[in-house]
Amino acid sequence: DLDPFRIAESIAKSYDGMVADLTADAYAGFTDIEATRTGASLNLDAFFGAIQKLQNKSGKTVPGPYVCVLHPKSYNQLQDAIRTASSGVLQFVPASFEAISAKGSAYKGQFAGVDIYVSSYVTNDSTDNLNAMWAPGAIGFATGAPNIPGNNLVMPMDQVTVEMERTAANALTQIVGHAYFGVSIIDQDRGVLLKSEV
Repeated sequence: DLDPFRIAESIAKSYDGMVADLTADAYAGFTDIEATRTGASLNLDAFFGAIQKLQNKSGKTVPGPYVCVLHPKSYNQLQDAIRTASSGVLQFVPASFEAISAKGSAYKGQFAGVDIYVSSYVTNDSTDNLNAMWAPGAIGFATGAPNIPGNNLVMPMDQVTVEMERTAANALTQIVGHAYFGVSIIDQDRGVLLKSEV
């Protein structure tokens, strides 16, 4: 039994995936690249190398805080690298319930002062996952949803407006979602591509 309201809710929830996908496509365009080598696991040298690049971009330090988005496989590689590191000085700080409530379920915690998020929408070039680390001001986005007055079958759902149209004679219910989203790199000096094997 198809429920039009459940379908409308599903359309609204798919917006989050679209945003994550388009954002991953955008930061894959960072021109400064940090990787141990092509097709290699993410290790601490590459992670700290990305931090160092942000701390010396075009001869200046890019102010933080820094954020890093990793593919799930890359995140597991980083976790393995942290566990096998001989020094216990730097610790991974896992996300608390309060932090997850505030930052979302993709937030995994903090390492070396960098907030780490995991996303399966991270793109790849068939050899490497194109993870990234950046500072505020590196990426910008714009979003909006249409306001459609005078229609009783319109449901605003956060950033998505869902319309329902019913043709009783044909027993047809049409459900359409509208959302507008754009994302782009604003400042190349504030971001680093962090490659690791697919």
